[in-house]
Amino acid sequence: RFIGEHPEYLAKHSLREWITGNGGGYNGCHFWSNFEIVDLSFYRSAEYQAYFDYLDRAGGFFYERWGDAPVHSIAAALFLNATQVHYFDDFGYFHPQVSTCPGGSKQRGRCVCDSDLSIVQNGFCSVRYRNIKHQILHPDSPTAAHSGPVNHVKPFVDST
Repeated sequence: RFIGEHPEYLAKHSLREWITGNGGGYNGCHFWSNFEIVDLSFYRSAEYQAYFDYLDRAGGFFYERWGDAPVHSIAAALFLNATQVHYFDDFGYFHPQVSTCPGGSKQRGRCVCDSDLSIVQNGFCSVRYRNIKHQILHPDSPTAAHSGPVNHVKPFVDST
């Protein structure tokens, strides 16, 4: 709804498709890493401030416990061009019910996890992100960015 009211804030080569479902609403995709490198001018920008104020007025921070990961991910996907967003998928990460173990990391002695069980690395949102970014950056490429297995468990979005 925010972009509907402020289409001027949408980046020309945004990752909007990554975070939206068939109906155009938020699909629950966001970065799970607790690791961000951000130029603070992004959070101070007119578009981010307007977006944050919009979300704050909606009451979701207080009533729904909206967290920083989806808020930051949605903002990056909408207001930045695909070339300005980098997902650090080579970092191991664990959070109850969500984990990522970069491929080959166990063999390199950097992780003691099974990358085949990584819900993030091969999850719906990560694969979607890589494929959409690849399409934006390489529009004439006939191949997808991800060709391995995909965990088809859709993210949970509470619509209440």
